[in-house]
Amino acid sequence: MVLKNYISEPDEFFAETQIQRLSELNNRRQLALGVGSDLPAEEQAELEYLVNAELEASARRAEAIFRQRGGNQE
Repeated sequence: MVLKNYISEPDEFFAETQIQRLSELNNRRQLALGVGSDLPAEEQAELEYLVNAELEASARRAEAIFRQRGGNQE
């Protein structure tokens, strides 16, 4: 899994604490992989949860922008 965090600012969909923890766990995972290891199962599960939460936040953010711009004008 390759993960890049594109969120630069927290918002109503993904909080600052979530951004920080996602970044921390991703960095820890990269370091672990660099030495041929992986995250402990609990941290791996938390990372997967945050990745899914960020994906959901992205979808909700896109939906909010769509609605703000008037939605479908057909």
